[in-house]
Amino acid sequence: MVVEMLKPDNLDALARAESNDMGKPIAMMKTLDIPGAIEQLQTMSRMIQSETTGYFQMNDAVGIEHRNPIGIVGLISPWNFPLLIFCTKIAPAIVCGNCCVCKPSELSPTTAYLMGKIFQKIGLPPGVVNIVHGYGPSAGEPIVSSKEVTAISFTGGSVTGSRISSIAAPKLKKLQLELGGKNASIVFNDCYFDETIEGIAFAAFCNTGQVCCSGSRLLIQRDVAKTFLPKLKDYVTSTYSKNVGDPLNPNTMLGPLVSKTHFKKVKGYLELAQKEGGRFLCGGRYGKELGKYIGSNNKFIDGCWFEPTIVVGLDNKCRCAMEEIFGPILTVHLFDTEEEALQIANQVEYGLAANLWTSDIRRGQRVARELEAGSVW
Repeated sequence: MVVEMLKPDNLDALARAESNDMGKPIAMMKTLDIPGAIEQLQTMSRMIQSETTGYFQMNDAVGIEHRNPIGIVGLISPWNFPLLIFCTKIAPAIVCGNCCVCKPSELSPTTAYLMGKIFQKIGLPPGVVNIVHGYGPSAGEPIVSSKEVTAISFTGGSVTGSRISSIAAPKLKKLQLELGGKNASIVFNDCYFDETIEGIAFAAFCNTGQVCCSGSRLLIQRDVAKTFLPKLKDYVTSTYSKNVGDPLNPNTMLGPLVSKTHFKKVKGYLELAQKEGGRFLCGGRYGKELGKYIGSNNKFIDGCWFEPTIVVGLDNKCRCAMEEIFGPILTVHLFDTEEEALQIANQVEYGLAANLWTSDIRRGQRVARELEAGSVW
C-alpha cells in the first residue's frame, strides 16, 4: 500500500485533491500530511509484527491474554486532515483483523475516494475497507447506530461527538472520540525566545488554525511579555502573513478557510473579540480586503481568506478565550506564577492538548503533570 501511495502520480493526485477540497497548501500536503499518513501505515504494520502474547502468573494457573478482532468498526474522519486521519484510523483497524466502514467529511471527501482506488489496486479484499460518502445524519448516523458495527472512532466537533456517544453508549459499543480543543501555549520567562516564537506561531496558525490541538491561547509570563510579543508579531507578519495565498502555489503557508459557513463563524469571533475589548497586535484582515492582494486580476478576491491575527487585551474568561474558534486567531493572556498559568490553562471545558516552553526541565515536567490535557508538548 505504501509503495503504491509513494508513486509520483498518486502523491501528486492526493496532494492536489486535498488542496482543492479544503484549501490546504500543497506544500503542507507533501511535507506533513502525506508523509504522516504513510508513517501511520508503516508504524501499525511494524507494531502488529512485534505484538507478543501477554501472560501473568496466578497462584495455581497462568493467565494468557488474547487479542481478537472485534469485527466491523465505523470510522468517521474530519475535514481538516482528511487523508492523515483517514489513514490513522484505518491502519490499526485492518492490521488487527477488522473490517471498516469509513465516512469522510462531505467537505473533503476526495482523498478517501482515491485511497479506495489504491486499496483496490493493491488487492485488498473487497469488504475490508468500505467508504460511504454523505452527510452526518444520512450517512454517519446509520453507521453509528448499526448493530453490525461494534466500535466507533470519531474525530470532529464536540456537539457531534455528544450525539454519537448518546447513540453508541446504550448499545455498549466501544467508542473512541477526539473532539474540540481550546489549547494553551504557555511561555515562561526562561524559555529560548527564537525556537519558542517559531513553535507558538506554528501551533496557532498551521493549517490556517483549523487544527483540533491548535495552540489558540498564548499564556505568557508578564515580565517577558513586552519583549516577547513584538518579536512574535514580527515573525508572524514576515512568514505566515506574508504567505497567505493560492494553496496550489508551493510557497503558500496559509490557504483559505474550508468553507463560507466556517469563514462566517471565524469572522464572527473576530468581531466578538473587538467587542470584548481586544486589540489586534497583528492581522485582522479577511475576505475581499485580503483577497485583493492574492493572485492577479482579482482571481481570488472572493476567497475565504483570513490573516493570522494576534489579539491582546482580552479577559482570560471572555468567550474568545474560552470557546473553540478553529481559525487563525491567537488570544494573549498574561500570568505571574505557575499556579496562575495552570489556573488559566485548566479553566476551559476542553482537555485535548497543551504546549509549554521553558528551559527548566523540572518546571516543564511539574507543569505538564498539572495540565488537564491529554497531550502536552
